[in-house]
Amino acid sequence: MRKEEASSGISPKALTATEEILEEITELMANKQNIEEDEDSKIRAERSQALDARFKALHTWSKTKKAEKRKHDSDENLSDDEQLTPKKSRKKRRGSDAIKFLQEQNEKEEERKQEEMEHRKDMAAIEMKRQDLLQQQLQMQQQQMQQMQTIVSKMSQP
Repeated sequence: MRKEEASSGISPKALTATEEILEEITELMANKQNIEEDEDSKIRAERSQALDARFKALHTWSKTKKAEKRKHDSDENLSDDEQLTPKKSRKKRRGSDAIKFLQEQNEKEEERKQEEMEHRKDMAAIEMKRQDLLQQQLQMQQQQMQQMQTIVSKMSQP
């Protein structure tokens, strides 16, 4: 009805309350259909993306299986099912790995301690040299004082 009013430019007779309610209901239903169509298109897009991802994963997986099958073709004792199932390989841990790690840690600790001892020895040698220099300076000052005293005593004697 409203479309008629807008297109013709002539306003028809006023709508009754029932007609207005019916018109609102039809508009609401049309909006609901548009919303549902939007949601459906989103769902379809998500589904197609998921299918593409699945296809890529299966394609990659099949390549891996083919490569594994080529490796195991030389072994004819295996059945077809055994050739297609992937074998899980786990790294075997040995007790020697832990021992090796502990030995390396011990060696590093010994090297660090050795370096620390050498550093302490160097610092002690430097401190000894400093003490020697201070002792020499003190002796020189004492000698100078004695010389000054002898000069002063000689000058004071006429």
